[in-house]
Amino acid sequence: MTIVVGENVENVRITVQQLTDKPAEIAIGAPGVTYTYLNIVSENITDADIDIVLINFRVEKAWITAENVDPDSIVMLRWDLVAEVWVSLPTTRIGEDNTYYYYQAESPGLSIFGIGYALAPAPAEFEFSNLVIEPSEVRA
Repeated sequence: MTIVVGENVENVRITVQQLTDKPAEIAIGAPGVTYTYLNIVSENITDADIDIVLINFRVEKAWITAENVDPDSIVMLRWDLVAEVWVSLPTTRIGEDNTYYYYQAESPGLSIFGIGYALAPAPAEFEFSNLVIEPSEVRA
């Protein structure tokens, strides 16, 4: 993780906790299918101090294959504590090895994050009834 700050900050402490489930204090889970959640807690630094956070993470290839999803559709979402919504972050695949795909996401600050992919919208369903087909005339 890289944190770019606008002003000097001292005695900063960052703790990253990987969670298998949505934290209890968040009412709604990340949209789509979630691989994992991260709780990134900071001391002696606030979002106002931060210009940008670059977060590197990895996702198991076996999970992506089992989900039948394009590896480039993986995204990191950030829980906006003020608006109480999930916000999709710019996420780029930066590499892979035999076991994992590696990604980097850009965030404006620290919070709770979800990693996963969005579900494709369900196709629209139409029902036709009482169809009438009328002959047409073709002239040469």
